[in-house]
Amino acid sequence: MWIQLTIILVVICLGIITFLRLNFTITTVHGDSMYPTLMEGDRLLSLNLLPHLWLRKGQIVIGNINQLELPSSEIFAGVDIMSAPGSTFENLSETDIENFPFEPDYDKFIKRIVGLPGDTVCIPISTLHEFMQILLRSRCNADGNLVWTIPANHCFIRGDGLISMDSLTVGPIPMSAITGITVLKLPHHSDVDSLQKLARSM
Repeated sequence: MWIQLTIILVVICLGIITFLRLNFTITTVHGDSMYPTLMEGDRLLSLNLLPHLWLRKGQIVIGNINQLELPSSEIFAGVDIMSAPGSTFENLSETDIENFPFEPDYDKFIKRIVGLPGDTVCIPISTLHEFMQILLRSRCNADGNLVWTIPANHCFIRGDGLISMDSLTVGPIPMSAITGITVLKLPHHSDVDSLQKLARSM
């Protein structure tokens, strides 16, 4: 009886562990496109189980950059990259431009959902950072607004930072590019290290 109960409990525990490992991921934030909400080194726990079914405006999501049609470096034509204001650009070399549109050297993006299928997203260009205004001025309508109508199976993402390459640049993205929905912000690595050092010293 006890042996059978133990086996059942072990199987249940293994099932729970397997479910958690398959459907939840911890992602570390790189870059400052989500500042001040998220900063370099912050860690996020995300749900990866059919994320497109749970998308809501305002959610912070994680996605796969490789599924997006990123703009070529031509978008920067006529823009002085090296002297552009904002920490995202200050250390950018000419050879980095092709990798720039999202977080360079990483295959994930972390952004916020601001539009879902059927929505019309209208953003006055005057509300954007000066560099983003220069970058997107040619896309404005006569009223000085950037306007998108979100098609089926797509969503519109934005970074919380003043300078962020997101749907402002690439337009609505396919929902299939979203790989996870953030459910919890975990302690920063430095916070964990501090706690471990404190515990060892006690």
